[in-house]
Amino acid sequence: MANMLTRLLNKGDEVSIEAGRLAIRPKSKKAVPKEWLDEHSEAIIKDILSVLGIDAYQYYEYGADYYGPKRCPGVTLHFRSVVKRNHAYVIYNADLSRSRNTITGKKGGRLPPGQFRIKNQRWGFHKFWERSGLKIPPRLSSFHDYMGNLKGILFIADGSDSGSERLDRKTLRPLSVTAEQIKRAFLADNSLTVSSQKADNSRTTLPDNEFAAGHGKQGSQARSNTCSSQHGKAVNRSSGVVFQLPPAQKPPPLQDIDEWTARFCSQA
Repeated sequence: MANMLTRLLNKGDEVSIEAGRLAIRPKSKKAVPKEWLDEHSEAIIKDILSVLGIDAYQYYEYGADYYGPKRCPGVTLHFRSVVKRNHAYVIYNADLSRSRNTITGKKGGRLPPGQFRIKNQRWGFHKFWERSGLKIPPRLSSFHDYMGNLKGILFIADGSDSGSERLDRKTLRPLSVTAEQIKRAFLADNSLTVSSQKADNSRTTLPDNEFAAGHGKQGSQARSNTCSSQHGKAVNRSSGVVFQLPPAQKPPPLQDIDEWTARFCSQA
């Protein structure tokens, strides 16, 4: 498991998740080819989340409508978890009515399907957008034109392991995992294995050489490491991050590293 990622780390490359996006900094200082990153990033991200025991969410669509018995206007963001492929959602207050008369409609009338407005920067959706690290649109009435920019960002939220498919809108934010956290998680077993093998060898060699020279050395046994609703949920925070994952998929064909390094009705 995680062969590609482990090979990167063993070469001294730094791998992290910054502002919800995978970042790889080769020791060679050479840029990672976009084609290689596009092919392998999904498998590397899944390996990171699996070993750390967390899950993250990726946005895929939104809807603007009136919700609940009181018919409160809002915008719903739909997410899918990276590892378990569960669905999740979050609802933010939004204004769905026209603010003035236009050729296509009168003030107070319903905006066209998919359009919504945010009245000011204190609204929850505006704060979420700021946390996402994306550029704020030029007008508060034009967020719907930029929703596609949320795709490709890994999100987490506090309390996502409570069993609810509704994410906490106040803490929904991009996932960040440092290069050191990833290095410790993936290289710890390797160092323990090497240390253990050295200890076994030393214990076997000394007695055999000193007291049983007539007996041939015995090889040690090989060790193996193994590493619908419309909405979804997140899991564990043991690693300082929050999140749950899709059916296991075969990782993309492994390449030689040297090859690529060279070439809602509540307050807003």
